[in-house]
Amino acid sequence: MPAPRSHRLAEKPSERAGGRGSLQLRDGSVKPDQRLYTRIRDELDAPAHRTLYVGDGGGDELRGALAAHMTAVAVRRRGPSAALAFGDSDSWSGPVLDAAEQVPAYLAGLR
Repeated sequence: MPAPRSHRLAEKPSERAGGRGSLQLRDGSVKPDQRLYTRIRDELDAPAHRTLYVGDGGGDELRGALAAHMTAVAVRRRGPSAALAFGDSDSWSGPVLDAAEQVPAYLAGLR
């Protein structure tokens, strides 16, 4: 199975994301390549310690974010508890949210 690739750049500013927005990138970087995390920080114009990386854990992305000095959190699913779970959050020892919709509350708790 090929390594996961990042997604196409599509900045979506969001009040729920603290007003900074979210990024999806496709530049050929493969998780957990540190160039990917550097690009994320550059695009957000934010220091690593002020960047929350949210992912399902696939491709060792969460450990890559930690290595880049970001805060990382895993999410198990998007939508209601009956929704399909995704990713590899079971092997992640850091914070895990049951649903992506819990990210704004988690982010608010970090402030």
